[in-house]
Formats: sequence, structure tokens, C-alpha cells
Amino acid sequence: MDDKEMKLYKYRESLKSAWGYNDYNDWPIKVNSIIHLFLKDFAVQCLEDIKEIRGDSTLEKELIFQMGNPSRLYRLIDPIIFGMKRLSLPLSDQKDIVLYLLSLVKRMKHGSEFNEDGRNIVLSPEQVSEIIDKKYFTKTQRPDAVKIQKFCGIVWSYTESIFFRAHEVTKEIHGSYNLGDGKQLIIREYLNLNANEIWNNQLPFIKADNIKIYIIYDSALLVSIDSYNHLFLKQGDYISNMTEHCIFINGRLADVNDLMAVMSDIPKTIQEAHAWVENTNWREHANKYLDIYWFRKRPFRMVLGKSATADAYLRQNINEGDFDPRRIHNLTEKSIERLIQIVI
Repeated sequence: MDDKEMKLYKYRESLKSAWGYNDYNDWPIKVNSIIHLFLKDFAVQCLEDIKEIRGDSTLEKELIFQMGNPSRLYRLIDPIIFGMKRLSLPLSDQKDIVLYLLSLVKRMKHGSEFNEDGRNIVLSPEQVSEIIDKKYFTKTQRPDAVKIQKFCGIVWSYTESIFFRAHEVTKEIHGSYNLGDGKQLIIREYLNLNANEIWNNQLPFIKADNIKIYIIYDSALLVSIDSYNHLFLKQGDYISNMTEHCIFINGRLADVNDLMAVMSDIPKTIQEAHAWVENTNWREHANKYLDIYWFRKRPFRMVLGKSATADAYLRQNINEGDFDPRRIHNLTEKSIERLIQIVI
């Protein structure tokens, strides 16, 4: 197996955890049941943009910057693949695009793009040392550990309420970084927390657009992060094993009280997002997914100076089309495995 085929093999293997974890009854609607209404156009636009960007080092560098976090690009590969299949592109062309996108993901990380060892290593050892050397960290007392972990839980609900399943747009969890002396660093980044491009001022967003939480744990904590940025707890617990922390809100050093002030506004956003869902129909949910998908690929458009808004005819497709009732049920493990084998 040559290097290219090995990368494609590792990509397929990385989907086993991701798809098995992800295939549940999505809120507010199972995306697989409505994605046919816009997937081909999504892929066509992505492929056109990639063709213009590819090979231009300046544009590629800007694309990596605009993507911001590697899982955002990694998780885009999946819908692009299925869009290419709907377009009946030759398999060789499909593989070429996937390998190119994987090469960009690799440029965004110090470690493997596939997280085979359960670690999402975005930063280099030098970058980690620089963070530690700045001495921003505070010893964590248990009450603060409880508050920090509570925030991490509720902000997950917040991001899922405003971006549905597009977790990569709003989160990157990376590490664990080995600090020596039985210490490890895990970084949780929360991004694009004010999604007015999606909601047009329909929701009351929190007063923070990005939050970074750096946490040092002792060696008793064992976690795993898959290629889709799902965090799995294997051993220990996030509260008892937390020893030090450091928080940044909108790029400024903050403390736990600041974090709690942000958290106090989250329930209202979640409640209003859920009220919107309850008072709207599946077509409006599909239109919101359309906006979210176009936001997911917005960096491609931004570096080329193109409009990142979905065309009106796509909304007409949704308003005149129908959902696919065959795709509203969860896949079995065998179905997921079979689907992965034919992905690329």
C-alpha cells in the first residue's frame, strides 16, 4: 500500500468512531433526510473554490487561517465526498480532492491528522512551552473545577442549539499535551459563539464570540479525542483530576467568575432556539441547515472574495422538495461499516 492509499485507509478507519458516535436522532431534524436538497450544489461550489485555491500558497495560507481549527476542515471532507458521488465524479478525482484536503489539515496540526493515538495534537512542543511559560495558570480548587466543568457542559448545549450538528464550527478540543511530572494539558476552544449570520438577530447571543479554556490535569485522567473531535473519558474525572486552569474570553485573560457571568446568559439562548424549532416546520429547519452548511464552507469563499450566502434557488428546492423518509432512521453498525468501505 503506497503512501496515498495508506492515508485514504487511515481516513476511512477514522470514520468508524466518528460515524458510530454521530448517528443518532439529530435535533431538530436528521440532516441525512434533507441534505439531498442542496448537497450537489454544496459540493460544486466547494470544488470550484478548491480549484482556484489549490497551488496558490498565499490563498492556501489564508484558507488555513480562516478555517481556524483543523476539525472544521476535516469534517468538511465528508459532505464534499458524498457531493462528489452525487455528481458521479471519477473515483480518482474524488481521491485526489480528499488527499488534498487532508494535506491542508496536516498543515494545521503538529501531530497526525487522524488522531490514531487518541490525541489531537494541534500545537508544537514549543508552542505548548510558550503557553506554560507565560504563567497565566491558577491552582484549581474543587469549587472552581466544578464551575469550569459545568460551563463546558452547558456551552456544548449552546453550540448545538445555534449550529445544530456543525460542532467543528464552534469547538476544537485538543491535547492531551504531555507536560512532564505527571501533568497534561487539554485545551478547549469555543468559536463563532455569536452566530448572527445564521440567525439574523433572532436569538440573544452571549457576550463572547470566542473562549479558550486551558486546563492542566494530573496523570490519573485518561481521555481520547477522535478525528471528528469527539472527546471520550477513559479514566478518572474532569473535576478531581483538574489541577490548574487558565481562561481567555475574547482574547483577554479572565477568571472563573467571568466564565460564570457568560454562562448565566446561555439558558435564554437555548430556550429561544428550542422555541423557534417548536414553532417552525421541517422546511424552515432545512433552510437553517442550508445556512449552516454555507457557513461551514465560508472560508473557501472568503479567501476568494466571493459571496458566502446560499443562492435563492436552493431555498426554492427546499420549499418545493421533500425530505427522504428512508433516511430518518439510525444506521446499524453493519450499515455504517459498509458505508465507510465505499466512501473513497
